[in-house]
Amino acid sequence: MEPASADLDVQAFCRSLALQQIQMLTRLAEIAMQLAEGEGTRAVTAQARAAQPKADEAAVQAARAEAQEAGLAFNRFSRTVQRTVQR
Repeated sequence: MEPASADLDVQAFCRSLALQQIQMLTRLAEIAMQLAEGEGTRAVTAQARAAQPKADEAAVQAARAEAQEAGLAFNRFSRTVQRTVQR
């Protein structure tokens, strides 16, 4: 292992690393938020289709399955956002 150079500013180096990590976490939160919003919209839309009075039973079941799948995805993405923001 090589010794650190005498002119290395450790505090500046650590600040730089911290800023890079904050930028990455911010980007991750932004992406996860977009995904969560998309899946939330998909779940609500599918629930609305399932509640239509003139929908046949097969369409209702398909819409419910899609709503459940989208709801689970929304839950995963929203937990990702929460964990990222808590850091």
